[in-house]
Amino acid sequence: MISPNPDSKFGPLLSFADVEYRIMELYRKWMEAWIQGYERRNGLQTLTVIRPRSWITRQTFTALPGQESTPAIIVVSDGFSGATDRHGDGSHDAFFRVGVAVFVSSAEQQLTRALAGQYQAIMLGLALKHRRTADERISLAQFVDLKIDDLDDEAVSRSLAAVRLEFIYKVQGFAEEYNPPGTPVGPPPDTTEPGPTPDDPIVQEVIIETEVMQ
Repeated sequence: MISPNPDSKFGPLLSFADVEYRIMELYRKWMEAWIQGYERRNGLQTLTVIRPRSWITRQTFTALPGQESTPAIIVVSDGFSGATDRHGDGSHDAFFRVGVAVFVSSAEQQLTRALAGQYQAIMLGLALKHRRTADERISLAQFVDLKIDDLDDEAVSRSLAAVRLEFIYKVQGFAEEYNPPGTPVGPPPDTTEPGPTPDDPIVQEVIIETEVMQ
């Protein structure tokens, strides 16, 4: 997703999707270690905490996952939290609002809230201890908020809860000015096979004469 050697004339060419991907990969990499650590720390048997079944990036938290896909880890970024930091070389460090949520469900509200609490402890510890992505370009700048929501779904008789952590992540060199490409180029040659035009005979009329046998 994020190229380690971007063309210097075009800059880093990063998108919000690259940021979401890197943050999601950070959580995927460390999640099992933190779940096992939580189980040991609390004297629980292995696999007491239900492991994540879904890893999702989307634009909002409004659509709820199905019961078969929970626990679901969802990463959402809705853009900048403020102005970028501009450096003398023309590079801009950007600050992204990022929400990381865990949706959990069970047949009983008490069990659902207990599982939500387990993931709240795990996710917050993971985020604060592992503040940087593997390439260290994206780092946790601020822990903003923590929310727990009960979202009972009466239609399917299940209890659903969500833990939402809100962060601000700093992305170094998200964009840059100066030293643009010097020569514009035209579109590449079209190598696709031409399709039929409105004047092409797609169907030919064929007349078949038949003779009735006596």
